[in-house]
Amino acid sequence: MIQEALTNARRHSGAKRISVSVRMEGDDLLAEVTDDGAGFGRDVEPGVGLDSMRERAALIGGHLDIESEEGLGTGVRLRIHLPKGTPQ
Repeated sequence: MIQEALTNARRHSGAKRISVSVRMEGDDLLAEVTDDGAGFGRDVEPGVGLDSMRERAALIGGHLDIESEEGLGTGVRLRIHLPKGTPQ
């Protein structure tokens, strides 16, 4: 999902800066990819790549949020709950 978000940013955003962050927040793994590219408005239908990322997140018990605003870039955030005792 991180690779897909990076590929989308490179291909579609026109970004000058792309940032990747992976960290733990309590028992949750949080991975974020953000860019300063063109972004897209609410009226844009997500493509196959974004739908595929959401499906993959759901398959592993995670949740994917995509925030974008035209002219202000895009943020893709994956959150996966990893309760204590779960192999990482």
